[in-house]
Amino acid sequence: NPFLRCDNEQIRSQVEQYQGIKANSPVDVFAGLRGWKDHF
Repeated sequence: NPFLRCDNEQIRSQVEQYQGIKANSPVDVFAGLRGWKDHF
């Protein structure tokens, strides 16, 4: 479950690439994942 691995570097970089954001914290990664899921 990627939502439980928000501190994973690979997940963070994919979220940044897909969302076009800079994810500075696990909370940013979680929010990016959630936004990605909303538009899946």
